[in-house]
Amino acid sequence: GRERTSAGKEVARYGTTQAAPGEQGKLKLELSDSFLKEHAAGPSVASRAPTNYLPEISMGDETLLNTREYVYASFFIRMKRQMENVWDPRNVLSRETRAREQYVTTVGITLRKDGYLESVRILGSSGNPALDREAVRAVRAGAPYLNPPPALVEANGRIVIPSWHFIVTNYARF
Repeated sequence: GRERTSAGKEVARYGTTQAAPGEQGKLKLELSDSFLKEHAAGPSVASRAPTNYLPEISMGDETLLNTREYVYASFFIRMKRQMENVWDPRNVLSRETRAREQYVTTVGITLRKDGYLESVRILGSSGNPALDREAVRAVRAGAPYLNPPPALVEANGRIVIPSWHFIVTNYARF
């Protein structure tokens, strides 16, 4: 699915983590739709099903994701999973006294051609500096992102992911 950020930019709701059983909030990691379309070239198969939050799809026994549009989906899904394993926004937000409905931290990521992290920078703040630092920490702690597709490597030997969104929604219900 697609939606617009608070800045009006269209993004794909790609790569999400739902709250643990019994919790109402949702945590999301995503790439911009334009980045995924730019790197779309043919079919790809993920090694295992991603944990995606798709608000326009009813919950059921399975979620089907068409990866033909996103040839490198399996690589981005692996990146997302590595970040999910270390990203802990609930710990940061448990100390928050004025909960908001949604927090979005947008980061830019640069990898070396071998998948090791070269840099991560905050492009858009969630409004909570500790939450922004947690997003940067998750990118660093999740690295390296090994075996990136060679076609993603630019002439300078770098892989640039222009925007990756860390989103926490419905925090007030955690």
